[in-house]
Amino acid sequence: MLLLLSLFGIVLQSYIYLFRESYISELLISFLPYAIGINFLLSFFALYKSISNFLKKKIFLTVVWCMTSIISFWFLISYLYPYIHTYTNIIPSNNQEQTLTLSGWLSFLYANIYHKNKDFAGLLSTIQDHNPDIILLVEYAKIHDEYLSPLLKQKYPYVSRYVGGKWYDGDVIYSRYPLKKIKHEVYPWSFSHVSIEYNNKNIDFALIHTSAPVSEHFFTMRNEQLANLSDLMSKYHFENPTKNMILVGDFNLSPWSYYYTSFDITMRSLWLSNITTHLSTTHYDTTYFPYTRCHEQAPYLCSHIDHIRSNESNISLEKITIPWSDHDGFVGKI
Repeated sequence: MLLLLSLFGIVLQSYIYLFRESYISELLISFLPYAIGINFLLSFFALYKSISNFLKKKIFLTVVWCMTSIISFWFLISYLYPYIHTYTNIIPSNNQEQTLTLSGWLSFLYANIYHKNKDFAGLLSTIQDHNPDIILLVEYAKIHDEYLSPLLKQKYPYVSRYVGGKWYDGDVIYSRYPLKKIKHEVYPWSFSHVSIEYNNKNIDFALIHTSAPVSEHFFTMRNEQLANLSDLMSKYHFENPTKNMILVGDFNLSPWSYYYTSFDITMRSLWLSNITTHLSTTHYDTTYFPYTRCHEQAPYLCSHIDHIRSNESNISLEKITIPWSDHDGFVGKI
């Protein structure tokens, strides 16, 4: 029975590796750290069984368990390398001729607040405690618009609001400083993109929320949205090469996804590094498992799907708890 379970594990890992573009592999690989842990136990258990059977002179079982151990260790290394590589990359230095120095200029708060979140007092308290200059919220639903908007507009009079096909598909950006809305029409999805100006300095904020890959249909939609976003940002960067940019949101994409690599390459070519994948405490106050969202019915299942990308390397970032939300949020200072 143990051998059959081990062989099943090998088959499953082989499927994930060989069919990385599939919807099933995407779901499984999103929880890669769990797979690493299970694979670690399987590898050493198979090694133990191969040694045990060798000592008992059971040649056939020794060979089977030995092959299982070797394959498991190979998968373990193939999993560990991208994980370590993703979370230890040094943020590339900016071309200082291309960007302005904005250090100490402003602060921002980002959160996916969850479209059914009715803890209005908790949300307001979180915002007040951190007192950001810019607020960026996704899954900002009709109930939030009715209750929070009148209160937030008192201190944040400049607003960019996007509403999709459903109320909870919307997002909102509140700012203490004047903002200019930049339009991008992307069917069947769009996002808020603004340029904030203050004291003769400016920076762009693009607030992203792609479709959650909860089905193969939405999985395909998310991939199309990421491709559209890459094209739009490439075109915008070509037309505005000196712009300071922060791309923030719920991308519904883990750094271990097959689709993350190509998206990351495009973003890095635009100097938009993922600040949330770097463990240096000067950039990101986090643990070694920087999850941003846990499943509401199974809170022990977590993944990293919220990201902040920027061509401004001098950003300090802190992960914060958002009341009644299944996502963590971020507070950043430039």
